[in-house]
Amino acid sequence: MWVLAVRDFHTRTGGDLLAALQAGQFDQVSKGLQATWTGGANAGFAARHRVALPLVAPAPPPPPEPTARTITLRLGMQESFPLAGVDQDGHPFTPPDALISDDPKVCLASVVSAPDQATGTAAIAAVNPGTTRVHGADLAIDVTVEAPRLVHLTADFSKAVADRRATGGQRSRNRPSDAARSSRHDYDLLSPARHLLPNHAAKSLIANADPPWVCSPPTPH
Repeated sequence: MWVLAVRDFHTRTGGDLLAALQAGQFDQVSKGLQATWTGGANAGFAARHRVALPLVAPAPPPPPEPTARTITLRLGMQESFPLAGVDQDGHPFTPPDALISDDPKVCLASVVSAPDQATGTAAIAAVNPGTTRVHGADLAIDVTVEAPRLVHLTADFSKAVADRRATGGQRSRNRPSDAARSSRHDYDLLSPARHLLPNHAAKSLIANADPPWVCSPPTPH
């Protein structure tokens, strides 16, 4: 009936039936619908509508948007809290599936209900870094999971230990130089005759010998 009345009223008047009723234009509504609703949209329509209007229960308001609470968890952590709900009849009711995680790869939500399911204990456990929402009925929880990160360091220099370390450009005191090792090697070339000639003389003798001079043990006299 309402759909027919809206159509006919718009066809005859060019207006919107609901807007006209809300504006209190009852006489215009009566004229626009008299041909469609002969028994109701007559001369007494306006008076009857004003009397009946307070008796009609207003439409319930839309449910409020869930109020989101924000929590931040570190990997390996979980947050627990008491939970209590009611059903459509106003009775206490907190089932095990009262909370749901939109992304189980980020966090998991669970509820341990009391034996009578009147209350429960909820837990949100971190799984992987990211953001998601845990919700149930008119409760919503925005969850952020973070990995631990280093933000501060403290050094105790009162316990510092200094030592001497050899680097590529610094030679250890106990390591002989290349020149020293070369000199020692040249000296050993004449062994066991090294006690007869100094190193520079031995090197000259070896370099100028023809045929090359080879050291051999001295012949006893």
